[in-house]
Amino acid sequence: MSHAIVRTDNMSGTTDGARLKSGKYMVSTTETAIDNGCVVTIDGLISGETEIFKAVTPAASTAFDALYLVASPEINYEKNYANLDTFVNKAGDTLRLYQLVAGNTYSVTAEALDGTPAVGKIVEAQAKVTPKVVASLTSGSTQIGKIIAKETVGSKDYFVILVG
Repeated sequence: MSHAIVRTDNMSGTTDGARLKSGKYMVSTTETAIDNGCVVTIDGLISGETEIFKAVTPAASTAFDALYLVASPEINYEKNYANLDTFVNKAGDTLRLYQLVAGNTYSVTAEALDGTPAVGKIVEAQAKVTPKVVASLTSGSTQIGKIIAKETVGSKDYFVILVG
């Protein structure tokens, strides 16, 4: 199974620590695996922690400034690790979360998106961690951004998303 790959091309969290959080993805109270390139929202600090937040699945109408991009460093200590598309944030891993800020850009492979990505399409939140690709914004959904370019790097196609 191929996993999503993310690039933090021009994300505010790379230089502004206030836009960067640490978290663990949880479904109810269960720590759960999640791909990079997914989008979550934060539901407070994890009990007993001072800097690690509970990352949860957003709703389609989650406020824009409450959305975070999952983009953890691809570190894997297993010997069978070969490519970026084999990396997944395992259940219990601490994630790197970038707050979405209008004007930022990031890129993902198609595995991070629900729908068929193409230049000019809109990326919106839905009640899943994989943002939805649509031709026009769905009523009641929050726009994450717009696909502004498709870039091929090696054998992978990346879709560049202008946030906002």
